[in-house]
Amino acid sequence: NLTSVTIPDSVTFVGDYAFFHCSSLLSVALPDNVTRIENGTFSGCSALTSVVIPGNVTYIGNLAFSDCIALTQMTIPQSVTWIGYGAFDGCRSLSAIDVEEGNPSYASVQGVLYSSDLSVLSVCPGGKSGAFDIPDGVSTIGWRAFYRCSALTSVNISGSVKVISNFAFEECSLASVNIPDSVTGIALGAFKNCRDLTSVDVPEGVTSIADSMFYGCSALTSVTLPVGVTTIGDQAFFGCASLTSVTIPDGVTTI
Repeated sequence: NLTSVTIPDSVTFVGDYAFFHCSSLLSVALPDNVTRIENGTFSGCSALTSVVIPGNVTYIGNLAFSDCIALTQMTIPQSVTWIGYGAFDGCRSLSAIDVEEGNPSYASVQGVLYSSDLSVLSVCPGGKSGAFDIPDGVSTIGWRAFYRCSALTSVNISGSVKVISNFAFEECSLASVNIPDSVTGIALGAFKNCRDLTSVDVPEGVTSIADSMFYGCSALTSVTLPVGVTTIGDQAFFGCASLTSVTIPDGVTTI
């Protein structure tokens, strides 16, 4: 039933899962001495609407703010050099992640989190809606970058993208994805549980259909794999209940 907390100035980091599922917590005052927010610290704090991260924090751990469904905005201070995987997973009201100028590791463009050189798209906030264009220059779509972006209607992947990382679009509401020929690697579970996805073209440069790539894509009706594919991984099409046709090229040696 905790609704607010003020952490003493003596505290320098907030530990793993310290406020895990404190679902009534509305506000947190973090002291300036805090340098680390650890794994899952505020995970499941579903009433938390805002958090001010002090300017001495260098580390935000894995799943630190995951499932904070009321969180609307986040500002990453200049001091932060590491943000763990899934730090903002399931933050469906989060419309923007802003980064202070001068941060050596991260940057923000229109509320989307990137690496400082804009080559890696790290996190698209869960509240982002409508159509989204990945800008030219991005070479990697990061781990769970679009996880549970249920308000997005389409994503246009630019021709500079080469790698789509693990679970990049997991549980997105996209009906179709246009993957450019520049992409040569699509990793584990990249489109897992995209239940509205009806069609996808896998580009010629991809040689492996990774484990669970289309797991749970229950609306997917057909897939044509490029001639260069040699391997189809475990559970790649598990739960694709509408799938009536898969064209498998002659080069496939392992299913």
